[in-house]
Amino acid sequence: CLSDWSSDVCSSDLTPFDTTVQRAHEQMKSKDYPGAIQSFTKAISLRPNFAPPYFNRGVAHQNLEHNELAVQNYSEAIRLAPDMALAYAARGVCMVRLRRDPDALIDFQRALELKPGLAFALNGRGGIYFRRKEYRMALADYDAAIKNNPRFAQAYLNRARAREAVGDFRGAAADRQ
Repeated sequence: CLSDWSSDVCSSDLTPFDTTVQRAHEQMKSKDYPGAIQSFTKAISLRPNFAPPYFNRGVAHQNLEHNELAVQNYSEAIRLAPDMALAYAARGVCMVRLRRDPDALIDFQRALELKPGLAFALNGRGGIYFRRKEYRMALADYDAAIKNNPRFAQAYLNRARAREAVGDFRGAAADRQ
């Protein structure tokens, strides 16, 4: 046990739920997504009305490109925690992958209502604008995503594609750097 004032945690103090979630997160870190799905499923059985395990199981499914299953898990997380902006944004990404752009756009908009400046949602919405050949709107979203998260590499790559589409080849090359 750690007994200093800042941390009074013993591993024996962890509930079965905590232990299961901890194992699931370790499995996610090591990219054992099938194992993480099993662990999050067990966590859900222990606390069925708690949104985070559904969200995290959705992430594991998404990493395996099980987009329909990810959407189901994100939807359940949203049902339990309607203010979970990341769940809307992640579900939007899956909707894009499933070519359900109108649904994805609704999810990205909702995520941004809940958490303005959420880079993940801005990047996703930019992708829909790009696919619609609305390059200026895509650029605005990619710019905002990068402003809000300067380390978001995918937003730079997406902005490079949009810059090329409007003839800004120098800017595109800079983004690829």
